Amino acid sequence: MAPKVTPEPAQQGERTTEVSYPGRTLPILVIGYKGEAFDAKNKNLAAAMLLGELAFGENSDLNKKLFLKEQKVQFLSPSFPMNRDQGLYQIYSMVKKLEDVPYVRDEVYRTIEEFKTRPVDAQKLADLKRRNKYNFLMGLDTPSRVTGGLARVVAITGGVEAIDELYTSFDAVTPQDIQNAAKRYLATERRSVIVLKGAQ
Repeated sequence: MAPKVTPEPAQQGERTTEVSYPGRTLPILVIGYKGEAFDAKNKNLAAAMLLGELAFGENSDLNKKLFLKEQKVQFLSPSFPMNRDQGLYQIYSMVKKLEDVPYVRDEVYRTIEEFKTRPVDAQKLADLKRRNKYNFLMGLDTPSRVTGGLARVVAITGGVEAIDELYTSFDAVTPQDIQNAAKRYLATERRSVIVLKGAQ
């Protein structure tokens, strides 16, 4: 039986900090939002996971802008994970120049506001759902990859039934659900921002 997890108190406001690191690294920007415990039947949660890829994933407009066109970042990546307790939905980036960190941060915020105010293109959403489903299925081609692909869901839920339930939830997500998820989860009062600075 899965252990009972007591939810954390609701975050009451944005938190920010900077951390200096003695090693040599480019600045790392992490923008996190308090998420929810995993529930495969929760369509809001499924919409949030899709939102992460649409807004900040490899094929997102923002990644194309910051990584390919402007070359401001080494990478931009979302992490909207499945957790037994309330995890963080994170957008993290390695920025090439320290002075560009505020710009990259503000571009993330601008993108979030766009997703809050305008529904995503329906075809783009449908393409992502299809791509995610077939990437997952194609990743189950050996016994070791089956166990690796299912391990997290089994650890959280105790079985594999949640896989079908989650992809059913994904299929039901609409552009309006993506917009609602942006408003629900990517709110300022749920946000924590960390900048890691390496030795100069």
